[in-house]
Amino acid sequence: MFWPSFINAALLTGLVAVAIPILIHLMLKTRQRRMKFSTLRFFDLLNEEAVRSRKLRHWLLLLLRLLVIILLVLAFARPFLSNTPASAAQQQPQWVIFILDRSLSMTARETEGVRWERARAAIRKILYNLPRDARVGLIACGGQSEWIAQPGPATEALKALDALQPIQAAGDLGDGLLLASRFFRQHPIRSTNTLYIVSDFQRSSTLKVPDAPLPPNVYVQWVSVGDAHSPNCAVTEVNLAAISGQTSAVIVANFDTDDTMPFPVQFLVDGKVISSRTLSLPAGTQTNLDFTLPKLSPGWHTAAVRLENGDTLAADNTRYQAIYIPPPLPVLLVEPRQGVRIYQEETFFLRTALDPYFGQTNSGLTGFEVDTTTPDELLRRLDTGTRHGPYSLLIIPAIKRWPPGASAKVTTFVQNGGGLLLFAGDNLSVNHYTTELGNLLPGRWNTIESATDMDWRIIEWDKRSPIFAPFLRPNAGSPAVARFTKRIAVQPLESDQVLARFQDGHPAMILRTFGQGRALFFNTSADTQWHDWPRHKTFVPWLHCTARFLAGRNPELEGTRPPPALAGAETEIELDKNMRNLPLKWIRPDGIEQALTTDNTGVAHGLEMPLAGVYSLRDSQGRELRRIAVNLPASESDLTAFTPVEMQNRLPRSDTPSTQSHSSLWLNDENGHKELWRLLLLAGLLLMLTETIVGNRTVP
Repeated sequence: MFWPSFINAALLTGLVAVAIPILIHLMLKTRQRRMKFSTLRFFDLLNEEAVRSRKLRHWLLLLLRLLVIILLVLAFARPFLSNTPASAAQQQPQWVIFILDRSLSMTARETEGVRWERARAAIRKILYNLPRDARVGLIACGGQSEWIAQPGPATEALKALDALQPIQAAGDLGDGLLLASRFFRQHPIRSTNTLYIVSDFQRSSTLKVPDAPLPPNVYVQWVSVGDAHSPNCAVTEVNLAAISGQTSAVIVANFDTDDTMPFPVQFLVDGKVISSRTLSLPAGTQTNLDFTLPKLSPGWHTAAVRLENGDTLAADNTRYQAIYIPPPLPVLLVEPRQGVRIYQEETFFLRTALDPYFGQTNSGLTGFEVDTTTPDELLRRLDTGTRHGPYSLLIIPAIKRWPPGASAKVTTFVQNGGGLLLFAGDNLSVNHYTTELGNLLPGRWNTIESATDMDWRIIEWDKRSPIFAPFLRPNAGSPAVARFTKRIAVQPLESDQVLARFQDGHPAMILRTFGQGRALFFNTSADTQWHDWPRHKTFVPWLHCTARFLAGRNPELEGTRPPPALAGAETEIELDKNMRNLPLKWIRPDGIEQALTTDNTGVAHGLEMPLAGVYSLRDSQGRELRRIAVNLPASESDLTAFTPVEMQNRLPRSDTPSTQSHSSLWLNDENGHKELWRLLLLAGLLLMLTETIVGNRTVP
């Protein structure tokens, strides 16, 4: 049973207007007057039926006019029907869905407290005031939107709310709206559908809201728990060079509308403060800071930039970077020229490119430990190695005569996993090389040829090869800048891989895999007699990548930074193929360990990264295999927000609800109430039309 109530009950005083038609009726009523006549013979006898019909029409007009006024007054008072407790069990269920933002920005602390706690308190207050039969669901937005509590008793939603915590990830309310919209479309219009959206309405978290239309039968309440503008500074990017001595760029941004007070910025490596400076930023600006890494020992290191400003969102004041400093790659250069000045040596450009500080105290900053030897000393040096171990790479320019046993020693060196880089030259004897190196020599060598009409250029190279990785970045240059005047006529064999070619298709670089090692022939001289590439800046990164590739070093770790990772996601790490089905440990910044096993290809899957910080992947012996720095999404640092009114304007509505009834067009069902003013206005218009017809009807 429904009992009427009124939204604008004060307008019911307008019912006194029903007296107006009555007064008009009484004023216009025809009164009989007595007159004296000498005779009645000239008057017609009055028809009594016409008199009764006229009276009935007058009373009907009066009733219609009274009803029109009554209906108009009631319509403006906006009556609605609400359920009584006795009939609540007979009504459709009341669905109440909460969309709760639990992204990183909800952890901001303002004058009224932490946004997250304010959001949970607001939901608890609404839950306590809901009817007992209300069916309540909870959707959490952060990372991926998901149902935390399926629609059911409010107590279940309250338990899920108490256990829920914010996450250090970005989120979009549009994803939660899509889940809620999909649910509401499955329920009829007669049910009471209410949607509460509890968030700070951060602008970056509402990008998908216009793409998530709701059915028109859903009543939406916007609950804001954040300020429209909150002061916040953040470290939005850290780009630290992996090699010591190189500068690193750090971006610090001010997202406030006011200038900041001076605050310290600290640069830390392995938890120790390396340098500190004071910074102040104008409103809405960012700046670049340069920090220089100290000389680091080989292995994994953690660098961080930290702001000491105590702003609204403290979580984004620190950003991390994992750095791997590889052990120096031991390289042995064979120098055939003796008794000449350093810059006249055939390996001068190679040695300078690998280690510009060769022979000085700060040698090895580029990650290479370079030694030189003569062809006669090659055997002995390969046996002794360096103080850190055996050589990993051997670079040999054109040698006129190989010492006895040297070629066999080099072949064994490559077969056991070493790398070999061969160059041509004027002193080279093709027949002698073919005889000495045999199957180790990449390609079939012929005679030396010179360019006639124009110089040769490398215009084709294998972009999948690690030795050309530096040229994949925009504006990074290419090998095509170099000019080549001489080369050896060489024909690659079936087992060889041509990595680069000149413009006429002739091989410029040929790779051969031999045993466990690799041998690469670069079809030019080691110095600048046959080409000018060492005079161009693209030569150094190519040589570094080539040296690491031939030595078998992991290109992901050598001289590069591990890929950036964001909190709230999962990742996978590809290890060596010899680490198949290996038990590992994934250690989080809070010390929690996740046990896992690599697959048949040596890939570790399902590595969870819920927090910002540094994660470590270790084997069962505790040896660290990888270190990953996980940071917060920079978009969460901008706390600028929409107001609830702006959010309401951004929210689209679908044309029709999923289950539409004809009565819903006239009974505006909102918030559990069925408003009747549309029906009353329609009835009033019909009565006014009827009154016009009856009033203008001619009666004899």
